Amino acid sequence: SLNLNSSTDTVKGNDSGSRGSHTSSNIGGYRQVFVLSGRRRKKSKTYIIGNDPFDISRGNCIAKLKSNVLGTQFTALRIMNQSGQRQEISTIIYETNVLGFKGPRRMTALIPKYDQINALKNSSVFEEWKRNNKAILQLKNKTPVWNDETQSYVLNFRGRVTQASVKNFQLVTCHERED
Repeated sequence: SLNLNSSTDTVKGNDSGSRGSHTSSNIGGYRQVFVLSGRRRKKSKTYIIGNDPFDISRGNCIAKLKSNVLGTQFTALRIMNQSGQRQEISTIIYETNVLGFKGPRRMTALIPKYDQINALKNSSVFEEWKRNNKAILQLKNKTPVWNDETQSYVLNFRGRVTQASVKNFQLVTCHERED
């Protein structure tokens, strides 16, 4: 199996002093490879995702991530060309659990199947999922288990995670077992 570790760092961006994050991956334990960069737009619930590790500006924007007012649903839009034409490529939905904010949240990720993405070019991923369109792949986060020793919810990452965080999660298809 391929050992893929990711890390996200907050970095100072371009000369204008904008800040953002960039993600790099250590593939198979060999070297760090830049994956993407992103930053939140000022006074907005939109994030810009770019392909330049140092300049997260509109010129390097390859996608946008938009949030609803509550921050419970996010939609990723791919920027298709210089005219700014967009295509919806995924939706992520967060739900609180029965314990409210004290316990882990449930997450559902919706993405078009690879061979169906062009057929859904002008559609909403979320709306197609609500219509039970089989072209939409539904993933959910594995449910963490309560650990009495650490007094926290935990997932087994089999050594791939070095620091505990509420941001760590594992996505599985809805047909997979969780063990």
